[in-house]
Amino acid sequence: MIRIAICESDEKLAFRMEHYLLDLQKVMRIRMETDLYFCGENLEKAVRDGVIFDVIYLAIRLKGKSGIDTARELRRNGCIAILLFVSAYEDQWKELLETRTFEFIKKPVEEMKFKQTFIRAYQSLMNEDECYHFTHRNSFYRIPVKEILFLESDKRCVIVHTVKAEYRYYGKLSEAEEKLKRMKHDFLRIHKSYLVNFTQVESICWNEVRLFGGTVLAISEERRRKIRSYYK
Repeated sequence: MIRIAICESDEKLAFRMEHYLLDLQKVMRIRMETDLYFCGENLEKAVRDGVIFDVIYLAIRLKGKSGIDTARELRRNGCIAILLFVSAYEDQWKELLETRTFEFIKKPVEEMKFKQTFIRAYQSLMNEDECYHFTHRNSFYRIPVKEILFLESDKRCVIVHTVKAEYRYYGKLSEAEEKLKRMKHDFLRIHKSYLVNFTQVESICWNEVRLFGGTVLAISEERRRKIRSYYK
């Protein structure tokens, strides 16, 4: 399922954009969940509260904080959604590039162009599914999923262990698990602190998992029977 946010102070336009997406959902046979916001502050709060969006439509001119300032705050909070700006003004490309904008949709919004832009965004999103994304200290990381050995929870951080290096970012292992599940990658939660890439598993014993490369991780007692069933 793709989760989409529309942040537009013009309510009629926001609902019309949502209608276009519902049309695309039927034609493309994909599942979508769409949330509407009429100011940037409410969208920021949703992201801070843990809502993960795949695509965000964002007007440049909003009530209160501008769309560009909202986008900056979203990126600072680790949001990696595809950003699509919607505006009648085309003179702020430098600021749009700073927020890693995917495309710009000019007002008045034309149905065909809107739908074509979404299709390009969707295709990009599907291609990106081979990489795991996260932000740490204002740096954006893209790690090929096939290189991930396991993810580890350490207090308020997630440590990404790969075949080449280790990366750390602020987050929750449960959120990483849900994100990888949506990406259709097979990761096993063998312990409250470990999320293991199934393709990197060499062998599974009753109480531990051995990964290619020699790493051995403990399986928590309450998860042992379920984990064993995966490897039969």
